[in-house]
Amino acid sequence: MNKTRIRSESAIVTTRKRIYICATGIILFFAFLLVNIFKLQYINYDYYREKVYDQVTTTSPLIANRGTIYDNAMNPLAINESGWRIFVSPKEIKKAEKESGLNLTSTIAKGLASILSQDEKNLFDKISKSNVLDVTVKKNANEEEHTAVLRFAKENGLESLIFSEATTTRYYPNGTMLAHTLGFTGSDNQGLYGLEYYYNEELSGENGYYIYAKDANGNVLDTEYSSYNPGKDGYSLVTTVDSYLQGELESILERIVQNHGVENRVTGVVMNTETGAVLAMATTAAFDPNDPYKLDEFYLKKLEASGFSEGSDEYKQYKRELLELMWSNKAISETYEPGSTFKIVTVSSALELGVSTVDDRFSCKGYHEVGGWRIKCHKTTGHGANFTLAYGLQMSCNPTMMTLAERIGASDFYNYVEKFGYFKKSGIDLPSEARTIFHKEENLGTTELATASFGQRFKVTVINHLRAICAVANGGYLVEPYIVDKIIDADGNIISTHTVKRERILSEDVAKTVSAILEEGVSGEGGAKNASVEGYKVAAKTGTSQKFDVLDENGNS
Repeated sequence: MNKTRIRSESAIVTTRKRIYICATGIILFFAFLLVNIFKLQYINYDYYREKVYDQVTTTSPLIANRGTIYDNAMNPLAINESGWRIFVSPKEIKKAEKESGLNLTSTIAKGLASILSQDEKNLFDKISKSNVLDVTVKKNANEEEHTAVLRFAKENGLESLIFSEATTTRYYPNGTMLAHTLGFTGSDNQGLYGLEYYYNEELSGENGYYIYAKDANGNVLDTEYSSYNPGKDGYSLVTTVDSYLQGELESILERIVQNHGVENRVTGVVMNTETGAVLAMATTAAFDPNDPYKLDEFYLKKLEASGFSEGSDEYKQYKRELLELMWSNKAISETYEPGSTFKIVTVSSALELGVSTVDDRFSCKGYHEVGGWRIKCHKTTGHGANFTLAYGLQMSCNPTMMTLAERIGASDFYNYVEKFGYFKKSGIDLPSEARTIFHKEENLGTTELATASFGQRFKVTVINHLRAICAVANGGYLVEPYIVDKIIDADGNIISTHTVKRERILSEDVAKTVSAILEEGVSGEGGAKNASVEGYKVAAKTGTSQKFDVLDENGNS
C-alpha cells in the first residue's frame, strides 16, 4: 500500500515537472515571439517596411529635359531633339521560333538592317547570341525610320518582338559652328566637353520618377505605394557669342588654312576688351558635335597613314588620341610662344615703372649683345639709330625690347608678367585650360630676360595672352574672360547673371599711350599697316616667333 502511494506521488511529481517544463517552454516561446513581433513592429519597422516596399513596387525614371544653349540674341546653339530607341527581345524571339518553326531572327535582322542602315550580319549575331529581354538596335532613330520599323513589324506579325520608345537626344542645329566651345554630350546626355561639360550640372536638371505597386503577375495596383515626382528640367545658358561674328571668324580661319601651310590648326578669339565677354571663338578644323566620334578629313588622313591595322589595339589607341586632339579647343588648351605681340607687355611695363618714356631714343644694329651672345633683330640690317620708343614698338625692334628689359630688371620684369595674369589661369568658364610655361624667377638670367622681352622661350595660351593685351586696350584693367552671360529656367526667369571682374594693373595714361602707339602703327607706316580697315580705328601688333621647346612645365630650361 505504501509502495503504491509512493509510486503515485512520484508520478504526480514527475508529471508536474513535465508540466512546468512545457509551460516554461511555451511561455519562453511566446515571449520570444512577442519580443520579435515588437522588434518587427517598432524597432525594425522602417527597415522591413522598405523591404516590402521594394518587393511590391517598381520605379520608372522620368528623364529631365536638358537645358538649351543660346547665343547672345537667343538663337539656339544646342537643343533637345526627339527620337526613337528601336529594340528587340531575343528571349521572346527564340521562344516564338520554337513555337512557329520559323527563322524569325534572320527575318528581323534583314528587315531592321535595311531600314536602320545597320550591318545585317552584326545585327543577326547580336540577336542570336543573346537571350535577354532587351537589345537596342538603334538608339536615336528618326521619325521616318520609326514609322518604317512599325510598318515592317505589322506586315510581318512581329509586333510582340520589335519595340520602340521615345527618346531625347542632344542636337546642334548649326553643325560644326562653335563646336570646340559648345562641346558635346554622351550617350546618356551627360556633358563630355566644352560648355556641355563645364555647366553639366546646371543643364542636366533633376530626373523625376514614377513609383507604382505591382502584383505577382506584374499588373499595376492602385495603392498607397504609388507616387509621382516630375523632376526638374535643366537650366538654359545664354552665352555672349555673336553668331554672325562666329561665322565670319570661322570663314577667315578656314581661308588661312587654305592659303598657308598650316600644320597644327588655327585658332581665333573675339573678345569685348571692357568686360571679357567672348563674342566668338573658333579652332580649325571644326568637328561635328552631332557626330563627335567621326574623325575629320585632316585627322582621318593621319590615322590612315599610321600603318596600324584597322581594329588593332594600336589603331584604336591612336584613333582615340586623334579624337582628343580634334576636340581640343586650341585657344584654351594649347600653349604657344607669343612672339612679338608680347612686346606690348614689355613696353607697358617699362612705361609704368618709369624706366623709359616715349621721348627716349634707341638704336638697332640688327642685333644686341647679351651675356656674350649676339641676339638678332628680325631686321638683320638694323633699324638705325636715334629712333623713338614708338617707332621701336611699331617696327617690332628686338634690341629696343632687350634694352627696355635690362632697364626693368629681372625681378620687376617677372613681377609684371605675373601682374598681367600669365601665372594664373584666365578663369574662363571652359574646361581643360592650360597654364603658362615660364622661367622660374631664379632662372631668369640676362639671356632669358632678353629673349622673354620679345616673347620667346616661354609659352602662354591664346586666351590668357588676349586677356593681358585687353588690359592695354581697355585703359589698364585685367578682365576675366567668360562665355555664359546668364542662366535661365524653362520660363525664362533669370537664375544667375555673370558679374564682370576687373582689376587695375596699369595706369590709364600708360594704357592710352601704348594704345595710341599701336594705332599709329596701323594708320601710319608701321609694321601692322596691313591691319588697317577704312572707316575704323584699329590698334594692332604684328607677331612672329621662332619655336623653341626648351621649357618644361616647371619653367626649367
